[in-house]
Amino acid sequence: MALTINPSDSNASSYEFEQVFRLQATQDHVFKQVSGLVTSVTDGYNVCIFAYGQTGSGKTYTMQGTDESPGIYYRAIQHLFDVCQDRPNDQYVVKLSLLEIYNDKIQDLISGSNEKDGKKLIPREGKSGIEVPGLTIRDIKGLSDVKKAMASGIKNRSVGATKMNK
Repeated sequence: MALTINPSDSNASSYEFEQVFRLQATQDHVFKQVSGLVTSVTDGYNVCIFAYGQTGSGKTYTMQGTDESPGIYYRAIQHLFDVCQDRPNDQYVVKLSLLEIYNDKIQDLISGSNEKDGKKLIPREGKSGIEVPGLTIRDIKGLSDVKKAMASGIKNRSVGATKMNK
């Protein structure tokens, strides 16, 4: 799907989307569309799934969800552990880090430390891709470990007022 803004203007902007979900899309429907990406992690691929949009557009709900209707975070981790269990001849180590980029600053959401604490996190090119030295990384054995880390991370997220939510 492509979207062009101001097509008659010489400064027109075009955007291309792989997937756009309607308001009626359920958490289950959204996850089914990305679950193959989660499986590919166990095949050795690096994967990043993120939600992008303006304030109030449903990014947090899509990614985090609720207890009754979990979002992509928890569905993805559960799916990852299910795939690992279905492959008993392979060994997997699952690790978790949580970072936030907010106003061009990186914050470690697990430890809660940021540049104000004197700990500046700077991404760099590493052996296996982009690395962030000093970022907290935890071994996780199951969904309960993820929920504990996420609870800590959610408390440490930046929340700022915008013109949209004032």
